[in-house]
Amino acid sequence: MNTSMNTSMNTPASTSPATSDSHYSKSDSEETLHSCDHPESRFLVRCGCPNDKPPSHPMHSMDDAFHREWCSKCLIFCYQPPHCRFSHTTSGTVTNRRFFLGIIYAFVARVVRSFAICVSFT
Repeated sequence: MNTSMNTSMNTPASTSPATSDSHYSKSDSEETLHSCDHPESRFLVRCGCPNDKPPSHPMHSMDDAFHREWCSKCLIFCYQPPHCRFSHTTSGTVTNRRFFLGIIYAFVARVVRSFAICVSFT
């Protein structure tokens, strides 16, 4: 890993662009947990925590919450709110290809399952 990558991973979130499509609002203390500036390459990963969406939110009935943001450019979990009860690594890269593919498969399976639930209600 080169030094320019290390410095960009340590920059606070105030210098990096914020994601406007986040599933919930992030406070200033939570913003400091971001470790990269690639908002366009992130996707949310379910963590297993109880769903913390308000009752009026369309995803309130889902089984658990999206608390981790995986950056597909850095290959790390870039964000985790402090109230998430699961501990996840926020630094270092994933070197095991099978682990990375497992994460992608789990994400796609959840999206397809959510879509199937939405279609069954219509």
